[in-house]
Amino acid sequence: MSGTERRTGSKTGIAAVIIMVIVAVAFCLPETSSATLKKPGKVKNVKVAAKSYNSVSLTWNPAGNAKAYQIYRAEKNKGFKRIKKVSETSFTDKKLVTGKKYKYKIRAVNGVRKGDWCRVLTVTPRLNKPVLRARSTEEGPVLTIEKVPGATGYCFFRDGKQIARQRPLTFVDRSVKKGTTHKYKVKAYRVVKGKKKYSPVSQVLAASKTKSSAEVGRAAAVAWAKKIANDNSFTYGTGRKAHRRGCYFCGTNKKYKPAGYEKTYCCNPFVLAAYAHGAKHPKVLAGCKKGDCAGMLPSDWTKYGCFDNVGKTTAVPFATLKSGDIIISQKSAGGPFEHVWLYCGGNEYVDAGSEGWDAKSISVKKNAEKYYKIYLRKGCYVIRYNGKQ
Repeated sequence: MSGTERRTGSKTGIAAVIIMVIVAVAFCLPETSSATLKKPGKVKNVKVAAKSYNSVSLTWNPAGNAKAYQIYRAEKNKGFKRIKKVSETSFTDKKLVTGKKYKYKIRAVNGVRKGDWCRVLTVTPRLNKPVLRARSTEEGPVLTIEKVPGATGYCFFRDGKQIARQRPLTFVDRSVKKGTTHKYKVKAYRVVKGKKKYSPVSQVLAASKTKSSAEVGRAAAVAWAKKIANDNSFTYGTGRKAHRRGCYFCGTNKKYKPAGYEKTYCCNPFVLAAYAHGAKHPKVLAGCKKGDCAGMLPSDWTKYGCFDNVGKTTAVPFATLKSGDIIISQKSAGGPFEHVWLYCGGNEYVDAGSEGWDAKSISVKKNAEKYYKIYLRKGCYVIRYNGKQ
């Protein structure tokens, strides 16, 4: 036997011995089969909820001896299929169909050992509940919602009845009457295969179509004028001085004699006071405090900026008058007097003195249309409060 052969045989023998040692050690190690792994506990307290229009979230408590969790899902008329294996205790299932029902079950695993299934839970992905905001305006209730992810459009409801279906996030309900309050709610929808899938209904909010500042001011002036007219301690002041008197509440007519003049009003100071103390317009009130009697020319009224010259009475039909309108005469063709009076709506007017209508009183009178016809002549005007500050 050559030297080379002896060296080769020696190496082969050594390798064989090493292999035998490894095998012997392996046989001595403890067995790691499934019999030595502990079975994981049952998954408990599983919660599933629609997270959005196309996703659902699952959460659960950790199970004993669990190394991971297997999540199975089933759809209608289909068996359960494993969709995910996770080591956490939560999972979000995405890319689902809105309005479609899904079933889930979960079990814990420890190597090849598997725990018992949790109870089957059912959930349906849906649109999120809209957040509604509502505010009252002169134009009408303005309803605004935050964008709902996945929504095709939105349905708006007034007092329980649907009034609009649209994509824009803002809706103005112009059809309601002024001063009336209504309850509003909204729900989003998504079209899936030609069918609408709806979100939960939003919170219910109240809003109204408010009156304009002009309407509020005119109503306040009329109310004040009627209140004074029904107070018999106030009378119509006769004589030349009466036309220069100011206002009892501003104290500008107390300088006139005889005693008691302070509780009298001539026609134009009376109507001016109605807008100073009733409508509480600051510029008119400032003028009233100065003893301004707002004369018989349209410019005597429009100078305040809150009155408009609507036009001559010949061009303004009685039916178009608004409550709170002021009728003045620059020169009356039917008599020597000049006069200012306040239309109250409903064929009523308030008058501090008048032509043949108990000139010593301040009173609320009927037959405003008949009275208005007296002024359907050249030189008579309609003045209207516009509410501008």
